[in-house]
Amino acid sequence: MIKFWNISSRAAALVTILFVTVISASSAKAGDRWRRDSNPYYQTFGIKGTGMFTWGLEWGSTLSFYDKSSFIFMADEGFAVEGGELLVNPHMNAFALFSVGYNVSYNTNVSLNTGWQGIAKEKRIIPVTGRVTYVFTGLPRLTSERTPTYTPDIQNFVFFDTGVGISQAQLHGLTLLAKAGYGVRLPLGYGMSLDTSLSFQAAYAHPELYDKFADRKVPWSNVGKSDSFYMGLSLSMAVRF
Repeated sequence: MIKFWNISSRAAALVTILFVTVISASSAKAGDRWRRDSNPYYQTFGIKGTGMFTWGLEWGSTLSFYDKSSFIFMADEGFAVEGGELLVNPHMNAFALFSVGYNVSYNTNVSLNTGWQGIAKEKRIIPVTGRVTYVFTGLPRLTSERTPTYTPDIQNFVFFDTGVGISQAQLHGLTLLAKAGYGVRLPLGYGMSLDTSLSFQAAYAHPELYDKFADRKVPWSNVGKSDSFYMGLSLSMAVRF
């Protein structure tokens, strides 16, 4: 009985593995077929894609032009210090992001983005944001009426993302982020494209404070409020797969 049970268990395991393998292969082929059929660039180049998932690398710089802050902290002498300032001096900040996305429809992609980013002078974060991208897809067109060769059009797209930033330099706690932009996508073939985009970015953060009279950083336990609102324009390039 025990031997029969072991043989049956092994047979059931083999059948299960075979079933999962067949279903996985079928799903992969279906996803690959969905992407080729729905994306004119896969039809153009005739190269198999990777299903509905995408990934990419994005880099660029942000011109921060607005920095408004307000704060309250307790000084060593026991009295409260309250104030605020508005800085309009432009400052350039770099960023680099990695994204993993999913095509939820013919025109729409949702993605998760993270990496490294500066939001103001000497203030840096690790962003973790979700992005929705809508592509105004241009269908392939014939190079001539006699030649059955397709060339892909340049695509236009808009996107919006929001999320949080993990403090890395001169910031405390989480930073709230929001970004909206417009871009142009140049297909490069083999499921790859080159994006150029311009976006508006806003951030709400809690910067660390410096006591000029005591000549030291204010302990966060003495801070009653430290809020800053930043705005900037970003120019970026990205490689998408």
